[in-house]
Amino acid sequence: MILHYLKIVFRQMAKRKAQTAISILGITAGLLCFSVCNYYNRIFSTGNKDLATYENQAEICIKERSYQVNIPIEDFEKKIGKDKFEAVAFYVNSSSTITLDETVYCKVDKTECNADYFKVFPTECIDGSLKQFGISGNEAVVTTEFVKQFCGGVSPLGKTILNQRGKIHTIIAVIKPYPAGMNNYHSSYDVFLPLPENASFGIHKLLLKRPEDAEHISQLLPKLGLFPNHPEWIPQIVLDSQTEHKAGAELWVAILGLLVLLVGMINYFSFSIGAFANRYKEISLRNTLGSTYWGLFILLFLEQAVIILICGIITLAITESLLPWFISTFSNEIQRNLYIDTHRLWVYECQYIGGLLLISLLISFISSWHIAHKTIAQGLRGGTTTGQRHIIRNTLLSVQLLFSFLFIVGTVGIRMQMKEYDLSANPNLSTEVKKEIMVVNIGRYDRIREHQPELINFLRSRRWNAETAYTNRDYSQEYGFTELCFVSDDYFNLMNIKCHHKPGEPFCYVNEQLYQTLQADSTSESFRFQNQVYPVKGLVHIGPDSPSAKQLALLPLSAMNDEIGKIYIRLVPDAPRKEVKAEMSKEMNQYLPQNEPFEFISLYEEQTGLGTISVMWLFVVCSSICLVITVLGVYGAISIDTIRKQKEVAIRKINGARLPDIYWLFAKNYLILFLIASVIGGLISLFVMVIGSQHRVILFDYADPWLWMGPLMLLIGIITATISWQIYYIARTNPAEVIKNE
Repeated sequence: MILHYLKIVFRQMAKRKAQTAISILGITAGLLCFSVCNYYNRIFSTGNKDLATYENQAEICIKERSYQVNIPIEDFEKKIGKDKFEAVAFYVNSSSTITLDETVYCKVDKTECNADYFKVFPTECIDGSLKQFGISGNEAVVTTEFVKQFCGGVSPLGKTILNQRGKIHTIIAVIKPYPAGMNNYHSSYDVFLPLPENASFGIHKLLLKRPEDAEHISQLLPKLGLFPNHPEWIPQIVLDSQTEHKAGAELWVAILGLLVLLVGMINYFSFSIGAFANRYKEISLRNTLGSTYWGLFILLFLEQAVIILICGIITLAITESLLPWFISTFSNEIQRNLYIDTHRLWVYECQYIGGLLLISLLISFISSWHIAHKTIAQGLRGGTTTGQRHIIRNTLLSVQLLFSFLFIVGTVGIRMQMKEYDLSANPNLSTEVKKEIMVVNIGRYDRIREHQPELINFLRSRRWNAETAYTNRDYSQEYGFTELCFVSDDYFNLMNIKCHHKPGEPFCYVNEQLYQTLQADSTSESFRFQNQVYPVKGLVHIGPDSPSAKQLALLPLSAMNDEIGKIYIRLVPDAPRKEVKAEMSKEMNQYLPQNEPFEFISLYEEQTGLGTISVMWLFVVCSSICLVITVLGVYGAISIDTIRKQKEVAIRKINGARLPDIYWLFAKNYLILFLIASVIGGLISLFVMVIGSQHRVILFDYADPWLWMGPLMLLIGIITATISWQIYYIARTNPAEVIKNE
């Protein structure tokens, strides 16, 4: 019987090729978007739960504040001791450059830790042994991913690693990578080195002998005087299993992906159930020939299950092949932030496919019951009870239009937010000029600093180099948290900042916030830094690099001993970007890690922020997918409408109806749906923007008419273009042919 039903399913799919393709495209796009967006939310919510020691892991936190406090390692060992615990891990995570076996210069995510780290966070040792780790302080442990990427799959045991401090470590073991999301890090750390002997602070993680020990040890901690400078702090042991996970931005990203998936599923279920109900004559005949309700249920579920499984297979294939390529098109920094464990994502996607099948099972059960008891009553008479189906279909279509409107408004809003960031960072330069200024960050790499004179001479000799300026950054707490920008004299001309000092003389330029602080301190004419006084020459209206800094001071580069952190290069007009990038890559890549080659980053990208640009692209992708699915949904709906009403159109034409009358017959329904979706979407968007503006999250003017008119006009254009040609086609049909066929 199942084989018979499968034959019917594939026959219907072949009969409705266009609708089948639309359904597969919509669900695949929605499933892929949701699985990628929800990936980060799931790994962070999972955290350390995949580890065998999770139930016994704990931290020392401050009571009633619920945040971990770092205790110096020496104080921990003297005042608390390790005998109360199974193990105590101290560790520090960071990104760093290393040299492997004196030949491979690369950038890695490394963890500096003690030997207990591998007891608290157990993993499988693939090669070598972990027993010697930390004894001499010269050991190193790497993961299989590190071996695959930098060692060509050959065992690295015995090879050396030179760290940035100039210390040499010998690889003694290869371990299986830790799961993404462990300790709230989205990527896996691949190199493990012993903590330096002089390390004072480090993140700690306790491994209790029993979970019940947490309460007993918590009673002892306040008596140990761990925080003499903060006697009000009451330390306590908090089990990880009892710590509530607080979702961050990853939750909102997951919600965006869920909305796209909902649009795709709504589009498909609306079409699937509507098309199945339209087969009322076939269903009635089956009922007459003895088919039961369960037969209808199995037939409808199989139709949906086959489509969902096809979409799932395509999604898994795209995840394996196209997704890594897509991520590789972004900058190195964004690639690190978008790191995805493909195998783990596959597991999640299989779970989502199973969930969609369960939802399909429930919807098929309800829909087949409704069709069996309502639609079959019409039987062979040739009529259909379309009222309720139209209400359901129109509601679902309105939801699709609503989500599309929200995504488009979000995309426009993010774009306006980027403009505000751009303007607040430096209003003296236009966006076009900022895109012609190249930023070269040399402060992060020791090899570049070693060859700084050669690099500067190279840049000065390039014909595409119109102007060069040098800067460095630091921070000061003397006047409150202040960002210090040390600049060369050329910086003012390049950034179009009015200069009030003579070349070579000391100076300081401050922003409005710092100037007010200096006035309150009665020192508005000077600024102190490292026992030196710099006269305040004027105000600047540029923003700090750090989002946590509100105050900014520009000081001469000589105050930083002429140490350069960044080089800004203004390109000559019409400079060929490909040539510039090729020359810069050839020169820079000899000093850069092999897995982080040179990339062209403009001043605009730096000031806007690669994170903001990533969010912008996320909204663009989600909006595009949502719009495509909605267009396909509108196309499917108008196709069904024109087929259903072709007899009515023929009669109206015989009675003298003109082309505008035919257009209005179909378009009024979609106009009403559009107005409903726009009103609801507008109210939701306005509410979010008002709240965001009150909390200073949203900086742009949400009263700008283009924020609202743009999405409305785009949706109107898309809907009009989608339905017009179908209506025109049915309006040009010969009425006599339609009536004759009926």
